Amino acid sequence: MDVDYVVAGYVFNERTEDDTTLLLVQNNKLGLWLPPGGHLKHGEIFDVGVRREIKEETNLDVVLLNMGTLPVEGTMRRNLAVPFYVNVHSAAGRNNHCFFYICRALNPEELRSNPEVKDARWHSLDDLRADHIPPDVKSQGRLAFAVYMDIRF
Repeated sequence: MDVDYVVAGYVFNERTEDDTTLLLVQNNKLGLWLPPGGHLKHGEIFDVGVRREIKEETNLDVVLLNMGTLPVEGTMRRNLAVPFYVNVHSAAGRNNHCFFYICRALNPEELRSNPEVKDARWHSLDDLRADHIPPDVKSQGRLAFAVYMDIRF
């Protein structure tokens, strides 16, 4: 199976402990509500790629959570975030090997979409029941909420 490498970020905005929301964007090409993300550039580190894609699509700066914690030593260059979920899915006729990350928005008030994105909205956990959200995104979103609540601090 020929696959492309892609990344996506489940981006959270925590206004208060009881008011945590998750960002989904409506992709122009696919028309689907998805986490922001896209294809890696040749030779791009996954952590860099997911930050770049989120910034391009939403104007948000994010911190990746679930970072590796071993000391940087020996031949090690840097620690990377550990994806909370990985899959192979089809989009626009291609198979994508996607690495999904948990992120926190650093500047949620600056959210705006670019031409690749028709709309961008913050969703509560309850909002993930909405009909406009694809079933796989609902499942991943629920898992993302659980992981975020466990690792957020």
